[in-house]
Amino acid sequence: MQPDLVIIGSGKLALALLKQLTKDLSGRIYLVARNSESANRFLNQFPGLLRINYSELPNHSICFLAVSDHAIESCAQQIVAKECVLIHFSGATSIQVLHGNSAVLWPIHSFGNPMENWGEIPLVAEVSSDSVKPLIEKVASDLGSNLVFISAQQREKMHMLAVFANNFSNHLFKLAYDYCLRNNLDFNLLIHLIISGTRALETNSPIHLQTGPAVRNDEVTIAKHVELLKHETEMQYIYRLFSDSIKKNA
Repeated sequence: MQPDLVIIGSGKLALALLKQLTKDLSGRIYLVARNSESANRFLNQFPGLLRINYSELPNHSICFLAVSDHAIESCAQQIVAKECVLIHFSGATSIQVLHGNSAVLWPIHSFGNPMENWGEIPLVAEVSSDSVKPLIEKVASDLGSNLVFISAQQREKMHMLAVFANNFSNHLFKLAYDYCLRNNLDFNLLIHLIISGTRALETNSPIHLQTGPAVRNDEVTIAKHVELLKHETEMQYIYRLFSDSIKKNA
């Protein structure tokens, strides 16, 4: 028998879950959401979705805590329905903030970006006990995601690396974008370079893709770039820092 599913939250993650889970699911899906505007939008978009509050949670349900990291623990504390399985989706939050049978399902994806296909997103899982594993495997199958079980320590390290790979690289794009605005340059001319470089990582290791003046020890070009950034103190510092790191790791 398909257990009842409860989506707690009304943001981008909750929407992505609902879009996937309502495709072929035969069981009931409930929504717990503080934001009435978003909740009403979900209710209109997904026929059959039922809005409830914490006191109405069905027993033996699967509760997806699709909320911000700082809200996970407080939301979990409000769940008192019997034998519910609690799942949160944070890469950085401990499974210990949940209670009873529980799991972490972390999609290695930035939900600030468009959500196209769960099947393309790695889904890493940590469970409170081995008895929860079959259920989590079923949830991952319903989402269409490739599932990998990892330890808490591994998840912490992967989350840190996700910050390096996604958040830090995007900040570099932001600095380049702002520089373009200040200097009447077209940032779109860099888009192909960014996309092609990222796609190349699917079949090549980063060390084999590194190009540029630092890996060539081209000090003349480096000096020119540093001079161009003489009025951009932060960018100049980052340029030197990254160039030194590339030289050391080439």
